[in-house]
Amino acid sequence: MSIVPVAADRRSPPNAVTAEIRDTVDRFATGMMVRHSTLGIGRVIAVETAAVHVFFAEGELRAAAKLRLPAATAFLQAEPKGHDERLDNLPDFALDPLTGRYAPHRPRPAAARRARK
Repeated sequence: MSIVPVAADRRSPPNAVTAEIRDTVDRFATGMMVRHSTLGIGRVIAVETAAVHVFFAEGELRAAAKLRLPAATAFLQAEPKGHDERLDNLPDFALDPLTGRYAPHRPRPAAARRARK
């Protein structure tokens, strides 16, 4: 699993990042396993200044859940020994700029790219 590069999150100016927010963000890392109190086990797909994106094994959506920080820390804990086969070998994820959520990256077929040119 990898993240398709996207532009940096520009919603918060750099000087608005407080030590508390930085400490909260530092608790999560892309690729780590976490457990949500109601959604179960998941894998962190991306971390932003104000949110952590997690793909949950039991999730009904094919996109990662966007959990706002620091509020999500009350429900989300690191699960270093957590394992779920459904979370192994996840596809690449890309940010959908319209929804602000990460979803499995689906490259457009070459014929469709050529047709748009």
